[in-house]
Amino acid sequence: MPCDRADAVAPLRGVEHLVLDDLAAYADDRGWVDPAGCAVADAGPLDQAPSARAGWQRVRAAATGRLVHGVVVPSFAHVAYGAGDWDGERA
Repeated sequence: MPCDRADAVAPLRGVEHLVLDDLAAYADDRGWVDPAGCAVADAGPLDQAPSARAGWQRVRAAATGRLVHGVVVPSFAHVAYGAGDWDGERA
């Protein structure tokens, strides 16, 4: 089954679930499906390059393979910190 969402970037290791829990509630309120294993969180600073984040690479691979229908994040900075990086990842 395709994933309907994937999430990324928590500020510190060990608190990834806090980001994922909030985003899971947001998705659930809208009736979106999040199969087990489809939620992804990276730990680290938001200004870390997307290419350096293992979790984001999982999201990118799923999106490239058309397994993801959408990505839910707290803000665009959770995908990429800089506008140029954001545009590249969005494409």
